[in-house]
Amino acid sequence: MKAYRPDIDALRALSVSLVVIFHAFPKYLSGGFVGVDVFFVISGFLITKNIQGSLKDGSFSFLRFYQNRARRLLPALYLVIGISAIIGLFYLQPKSYHTFAESGTLSLVYLVNTFFARKTDYFGGDHADQPLLHLWSLSVEEQFYFLWPLMLLVLLRYSPRLMLHLVMFAVIVLSIVFGELHADSKNGTYFLLQYRVGELLLGAWLALLGLQANRDKPLINSLLMTAALILIIASAIILDEKSTFPGLNVLWPCLGAVLYLYSAQHSHKTLHKTITVSYTHLTLPTTPYV
Repeated sequence: MKAYRPDIDALRALSVSLVVIFHAFPKYLSGGFVGVDVFFVISGFLITKNIQGSLKDGSFSFLRFYQNRARRLLPALYLVIGISAIIGLFYLQPKSYHTFAESGTLSLVYLVNTFFARKTDYFGGDHADQPLLHLWSLSVEEQFYFLWPLMLLVLLRYSPRLMLHLVMFAVIVLSIVFGELHADSKNGTYFLLQYRVGELLLGAWLALLGLQANRDKPLINSLLMTAALILIIASAIILDEKSTFPGLNVLWPCLGAVLYLYSAQHSHKTLHKTITVSYTHLTLPTTPYV
């Protein structure tokens, strides 16, 4: 995207805060894990905007796209895994360190979510011996980024516009329904792309629809943005580890994120300042790492 949107950084800051509070004080924000879902919507929206813009001006290249992703993510990823490996030598038992090494290797090829789907219950207590657990969401995103550009290119070039939207709608519905039917953090549903792709596609769909709030109606935009924030924060307060998730419950934070992305761009500047004041000089990644 050519234009910087401070409102998106504000939403990132909110989602990060929800997850941090959830992990630090789970009793006080039992559903803070929905910050990950908000991040998925943001990611789907931004990456689709970027691809769409590049396709329109004829500058899109798969090689350049993946090179940019690698330059953006790999240095930080190597640093996280390297430091964790050194600290783990002193704090992890040999068996736990072997598990760590396996998860670290899979993290480098963005498949660690499949490892945790087999080995881990996300809500199953202490994960001190799994220091890379937070990288599951990065794997989900990168798997989506690997598949989505090609699918989007084919659908835009070789199918009617209506077909594109029907396919996206069908995948979103199936992803959420399957998540509802199989939702159980013990069976891997929580970590896998097929149960999360609907969240990423909700953001992508908003980008492709090109919907923008009317800048001449700031009051309506502000009310819509407030409603969006209520949906997200209420989800973080009401949901907990016993809630069916993912599934239909992902709709509340995800629809809140979609509504926010739609309405916040032209909302009153003071509202943006209220949310972003603490994050003015903070650069946040486009990837959740949660």
